[in-house]
Amino acid sequence: MSTPEHRRPLAPRRAVFALATGAVAILLIWALIDTVGDPDVASGVLVGGGAVLVLAAIGLWRASRQPDRTGTASRALVGQKDERDTAIVSGAFTVTGRVATIAVAAATVAVAVGADPLVVLRVVTFTVYVVLIGAFVVLSRRT
Repeated sequence: MSTPEHRRPLAPRRAVFALATGAVAILLIWALIDTVGDPDVASGVLVGGGAVLVLAAIGLWRASRQPDRTGTASRALVGQKDERDTAIVSGAFTVTGRVATIAVAAATVAVAVGADPLVVLRVVTFTVYVVLIGAFVVLSRRT
């Protein structure tokens, strides 16, 4: 690969700032949803957002300590990806965008014919996540 060997190391202040910003965003969303009167969804925001923050922190820590031994997702998260990683991430987002366009069109039709909008939204969200993870894994194995 033509990736230069001299890479700028991950700035710890940027990583801490990003994680702190994510925590503030999660708390704001939690407060908004809790104020509306849906404590179960608010708890889900805290648990899901907290899990994402913990996983991001682990990925940042691993990629900053041993970037050669981490995976594509961790290297992409910290900005130390090479051409292969860039191709995998771009390809996964391309596939996901195409499927999301079709899923949203199908969701629009489903709601128009009387389907429950909340159920349709959940199905579209779940579909997009599954396609993103699946495309990422398949492209990682093929390249």
